[in-house]
Formats: sequence, structure tokens, C-alpha cells
Amino acid sequence: MRKGAYEKYPDKSEFTKGQQHRLFINPDHILSRKKLGSNIIIHTLLRPLTFIISIFAFYLFWNGHNAPGGGFIAGLMTSACIVLLYVNHGSSFIRNKLTFDFKYLVAIGLSCSMLCGLGALVFGYPFLTQSFGYVRFPLLGEIELATTLIFDLGVYLTVTGGCLTIIISIGQSGDKGRTPDPQHKEG
Repeated sequence: MRKGAYEKYPDKSEFTKGQQHRLFINPDHILSRKKLGSNIIIHTLLRPLTFIISIFAFYLFWNGHNAPGGGFIAGLMTSACIVLLYVNHGSSFIRNKLTFDFKYLVAIGLSCSMLCGLGALVFGYPFLTQSFGYVRFPLLGEIELATTLIFDLGVYLTVTGGCLTIIISIGQSGDKGRTPDPQHKEG
């Protein structure tokens, strides 16, 4: 091994016993290693976990008008996905990646559900009367589509927007008065 490379990466044995002891006992060094270790575990588990939760939320949403589930529980599952990202990456990451206000999701969801209910009145049926039909898709085959799916979409958007607005406002109220850690880099 060349001498220059050896000097660039010194062996532990080159440190004196006192220097080795200070490196081992230094609380900042230990805290940074603990933080790094937990982030590795969280980052490793976060991607597959959010993917699995998102797929399950889509399944619950799609099958909710025929089986248990629907917009409410799918909205809660989607909120849980975003909360996992929020807890892991912090509020600035969510603000940078999801630039819209979640309160608008509540308004859009309520409007969607209301228009779905009023659509039945336009055709002379009672409020929130559902209609359904079958549509043939090339790869999926024949699938039932119902107006209940539109109503569930409104519920989904309302629940997701409401939960995330509450959770993020609680999280941001905890951030007030805190000074950011200069060593912590969000990515």
C-alpha cells in the first residue's frame, strides 16, 4: 500500500489511547451514530411499507362499494402513508414535495360527494340513488362501475385532506420555537 493512501485513512492503532478513548466516549459521536443507525432502518423499511399500504388503500377504495372498505378507510390508509413520510423526513420535506394545501382536498371531496348525490335528482331519482353498469376493459375484462365509486372518491378526498390537515398542523405547532439542528440534513 502506498504511503499517501495510508496517511489519508489512518489505522486505529495510530491514535493514542487517549484519542481512542475520546472518540469512543464522545456523546456527539454516539448520538450521530444512533441517529444514523435508526435512519438506515427506517429508510430501508419505509419504501416497501408505504408501497404496501398504498396498494392496500387502492384495493380498499376500489372494492369498497361491494365489500367492506371504501373511501373512508382508504383515506385513512393514504393518510397513514403520508404520515410515515412526515415522521421520517420532517415537515419541510412534505411542504417541498406536496406543495398544495390539504384543506383543498376536503373542499374537492365534499363537492364531489354532493354532486354525485345531486346527479340522481337531475334524473328524477331520490338524493344519493346509485346507478351502475358494466364496462369491458381490454386487459381486465368486464368491470362494474357504479356512481357509488364517485361518492367514495369524495369521501376518500375528504378524509385524506382532513386527517393530513390536522396531523400536519399539530406537527407544525410542535416545531414552533424550535431551532433547527445544523447537523441534520433532510434529503
